[in-house]
Amino acid sequence: ENDPVAGLDPYRSFVSLLQFYDPATSVCYMFDTKRLPIKMFQPVFTAKRVICHNALFDLQHMMHAGLTDLKFDDSMMLYSAVRAAEYASLEEEEAQLEQEWEAHEGEGQALDWLNKGERYGASLRTVVAKLLGIRVDKELQTSDWTNRPLSREQILYAAQDSWTTWEVGRILFERAKNNNLAKVYALNREALHPVAHMILNGCEIDAAAHRKNIKKWKEEKDALHIQVLKIFGGDANIRSTTQISNWLEKNLPLKYQQTWPRSEKTGRMKSDARTLDMFMHLAFVEPLLEYKWREKVLNTYGQSLLDKISPVTGRLHGSFTLLYTATGRLSSRNPNLQNMPRSPTPEEKEQGAVDIREIFRARQGYKLIGADYNQIELRTAAELSRDPAMLRAYINGHDLHAVTASRIRGCSLDRVSKADRQLAKSLNFGLLFGLGARGLVEYARWNYGVQLELKQAYGYYRDFFTLYAGYAGWQKTRRDIAMAEGYTWTKLGKFRKLPPEKAFTRAVNHPVQGSAAEVVIKALCNIHKVLPDYAKMINVVHDEILIECPDSKVKEVSAIMHHEMEEAMKFVFPKATMNKLIELKSGQSWAEAH
Repeated sequence: ENDPVAGLDPYRSFVSLLQFYDPATSVCYMFDTKRLPIKMFQPVFTAKRVICHNALFDLQHMMHAGLTDLKFDDSMMLYSAVRAAEYASLEEEEAQLEQEWEAHEGEGQALDWLNKGERYGASLRTVVAKLLGIRVDKELQTSDWTNRPLSREQILYAAQDSWTTWEVGRILFERAKNNNLAKVYALNREALHPVAHMILNGCEIDAAAHRKNIKKWKEEKDALHIQVLKIFGGDANIRSTTQISNWLEKNLPLKYQQTWPRSEKTGRMKSDARTLDMFMHLAFVEPLLEYKWREKVLNTYGQSLLDKISPVTGRLHGSFTLLYTATGRLSSRNPNLQNMPRSPTPEEKEQGAVDIREIFRARQGYKLIGADYNQIELRTAAELSRDPAMLRAYINGHDLHAVTASRIRGCSLDRVSKADRQLAKSLNFGLLFGLGARGLVEYARWNYGVQLELKQAYGYYRDFFTLYAGYAGWQKTRRDIAMAEGYTWTKLGKFRKLPPEKAFTRAVNHPVQGSAAEVVIKALCNIHKVLPDYAKMINVVHDEILIECPDSKVKEVSAIMHHEMEEAMKFVFPKATMNKLIELKSGQSWAEAH
């Protein structure tokens, strides 16, 4: 009661109305599930494939209501995939729509009906406006659907939802076919069930431990606040980019003012974390960055994380989306369980740093198993390019970072230092995804703490692509196609149209990130099919799959995960080596299994 999100939660709501649109008869059938038990519709879902918009949402509610063997298509997934394939940007999509409407006697003001957030999104209201030119008002969506009889307006609203879903689905299936998206769509449709189960399963959270984390972060933030105010002035609002910029203008030595990055829009000195990181040698930068980090982590993963624990299950149930991102990666939100702060180093732990993964715990008598694809994106790059040096490294069971370091530094594998490996990681990932030498300088410093002069970066760039000449050739081919024809694609055919100004980097990073995502999504499907009922998938973080199972079954479930993840790699890349592909850990917490 008085909870605006309760109706979105399958544990705190119920299906009030089932509506089906039958295109054969152009009739919409609606059934009151307060009078007709929802389980009586099981034969319909078993016999027929139905299309929903945001099928993950519908699946959770249907599965929680006891329905099984649900065959769902998803017009939201179709729209996201088609949009990425046909348009390089939101602006291009909307310009094309305007032209189409003008050609039909100026009809269609659909874009005027959508706010900025809706235009970027893929809700049914957005898709219906763009594809059908029909305005759908959503006020009735949050009306009281528990009272009977339902109003005429509610019934018409429900019928319209059903008909418009069919109509946009019909259009999008044809466009998906024209864009050769059948294989990648089929994979993500198969993943609907494992992801819906994962959301319903949720994660166990040690709330008491997290309250201590929050207290510690607040104390650290308050101490840093005092320290920063001593630098910027007692009345300074250090959340204000304008005030920080003004302070920089007044207090920075001239030599730094000349080189400090400025906003293209306002001309003011930037004060974002990436810019500040470039000037860590200046005394005011580190405490300001540390303060900003504490504030961000408190806002994102502080009390708000505890507030999202279900009052019914006592567990945290995140939201996930399939095919929503341009690369096809599984994404998470509310809360984002895929973007947790990095785990601290052993040295940082000794100094009392918090590892937020410690609060994600298995229930009593259970363990968490974390299974990682070892260097999945690097392996994907090796498979896509068939670069001999990369492939040989993985066939021999070597770490590609160590191989790169040894060749770049001219030393044996056993003499590669920690600093050498950090340098190699910046090269492998930075150059893998299309950076030039100038971009490499900033990327290496920001992501790996590696300081490079531009001359050094040019040298490493040359050495890297001499070492991996096969990958260099593949990059060139993909870029030539992107610049000439304006698109790129993943191994399973997720096509993406590219804006000319970003084609150079996206032409190579989309195939690598997207194909790696296809491996992981296939692994979810494989594991779900054979996972025993006593084991529950609870999270997926890019290349890591997390499962909760009884203590006594860890070995058995680990073997299942290992085998099915290898099979997923073979499905996408039949020639891939399996040598050291999967890394498995288990423990009482996610930190131990990570």
